[in-house]
Amino acid sequence: MIQGKAIDMETMYLLATNDFMAAGGDEYTMLEDDAVVNEFPALDEALIAYIQQLGTVDTEAEGRIKIEGMNNEQPAPTSPDLPTPTPVPTPAPAPIPSPTPAGDMVYIVQKGDNLWAIGRKYKTTWQELAKLNNLSDPALIFPGQKIVIRK
Repeated sequence: MIQGKAIDMETMYLLATNDFMAAGGDEYTMLEDDAVVNEFPALDEALIAYIQQLGTVDTEAEGRIKIEGMNNEQPAPTSPDLPTPTPVPTPAPAPIPSPTPAGDMVYIVQKGDNLWAIGRKYKTTWQELAKLNNLSDPALIFPGQKIVIRK
């Protein structure tokens, strides 16, 4: 249903989804071969870029989170109780596996890249790239990082 009406099978629709589902995740395999019309950074990448642009972030505990079964009557700490904000460092790229088998290629991550898009470009999956490159967190890749791609 779209806006309370049944989908018209003769109408073309524009779908917005995340990279996981677009790549066929959660068994949405009907999407994996369709063209990507627009691609935007993931929310975590946008947040990282924003914090890096700011350089430092002032934080203040607001006391909005309540834990059931605990005494939540304590006042939230104020800014003087918190450590001085420090710049957010850019993590070092993950080491490249070595040696690479003959025929493999190395891709250098560019600003705005994500593992899903790299995998799509080289006809593989982000899961395969994460495994091949020993990435503990496939959502975190950085410009300049080397990604081995199995040919």
